[in-house]
Amino acid sequence: MLIGCISLIATVLIYLGAKAVYTRHPKVYASPLLVTPVILVGLLLFINVPFEAYNAGGRLLTDMLQPATVAFAIPLYKYFPILKKYAVEIIINVAVGCCIAILSTAFIAKLFKLNEDLIESLVPRSVTTPIAMSVSEMIGGMPAVT
Repeated sequence: MLIGCISLIATVLIYLGAKAVYTRHPKVYASPLLVTPVILVGLLLFINVPFEAYNAGGRLLTDMLQPATVAFAIPLYKYFPILKKYAVEIIINVAVGCCIAILSTAFIAKLFKLNEDLIESLVPRSVTTPIAMSVSEMIGGMPAVT
C-alpha cells in the first residue's frame, strides 16, 4: 500500500513538473502526456518496482477518469444546438478518425512485430480512457497498458 501511495504522489509530481517545463517550452516533445509516462517507466525500471505495485496507487487516478468523462456531458448539453447543426459533419469526421486511428495503430504495431496482447491493448487507445480500458479488456488486451 505504501508503494501505491508513493506511486500516486510521484505520478502527480512528475506530471506537474513536466507541465511546468511544457509551459516554458511548448514543444510537442515536451508534452506532459508524453514525458510523464516515459519518466515513470524509466523510474520503475530503474528502481525495479513491478507494475502491479505501482498501479495500486495509479488505480485511483484511473477511477477518477470515469466521472471526469461523464462531466464532459455538461458542455455538450450547453452547446447542443451547434452540435445538432453540424451533426453529420461531426459523425463522419469522428467515424473516419476512429477508423484511421484503429487501423494505423494495428498496422504500426504489426510492423514493429509487437505481441498480440500488446496490440489488443493499443488498438482501442483513441477513445476516452475509461471506454478504451473496457474495450481492451473485452478484446483480450491489458487495460492498464491501454
